[in-house]
Amino acid sequence: MKKVLIIAFSLLLLVGCNKKEDVVEKKEPVVKFTLEKIDNDKDYVYFSNYKEVVFKDDRYLYKYPVVNIKGNDIENLNLELKNFVINSFKDAEIYENKLSSGIIIDYKEYVTDEYVSIVMDYYTYIDGIVGDLSTNAYVVSLNNGKILSNEKLLKLYNYTEDSFYKKLEQIIDSEDIAYSIRNIKDNGYNLYVNDKNKLCVIYYELTDFDVIKKELIFD
Repeated sequence: MKKVLIIAFSLLLLVGCNKKEDVVEKKEPVVKFTLEKIDNDKDYVYFSNYKEVVFKDDRYLYKYPVVNIKGNDIENLNLELKNFVINSFKDAEIYENKLSSGIIIDYKEYVTDEYVSIVMDYYTYIDGIVGDLSTNAYVVSLNNGKILSNEKLLKLYNYTEDSFYKKLEQIIDSEDIAYSIRNIKDNGYNLYVNDKNKLCVIYYELTDFDVIKKELIFD
């Protein structure tokens, strides 16, 4: 009986030791981010040309922005931005180098000592008919190389979701502020940081006849 107890006790000790070892093995080393350019001869944001076509009797260049910073998250972002343009070109209808239908894209970029922001506006063009404008915004932190969501940006600028909407109520230009706030809550918004480190918001206001892009700067 004593031998059985001793063996059982020994097994429990071994299991306990293994559990401790498992916990230690799950710890991952903290990788410190170092701000470093991919190409030192270029700015933090530059554009790479892809294809050129004729659009409305003028030159239109399919191009995509490149965030010139080393980092896994940024590498994925650059791939996403590039693929959006490549797929847009593939899906377009082009005859004799003239675009008859497809997605038209425009960009704005902002660089500060803390953030890189890229605002991408795009719309669908089909045989002379222009579709609604849409926006994607991407913000990269130069402190840690991470892509910042709306939630993280609000936190960095000391806003909660409630205080964000209260601030909007104060600065929004609308005849019906409650309706505008409801629009934003239902349809979402994009945040970015401009070249003066100011937090900015882009949203779309729906009317009976149109969809209007609105852009506000937070003090």
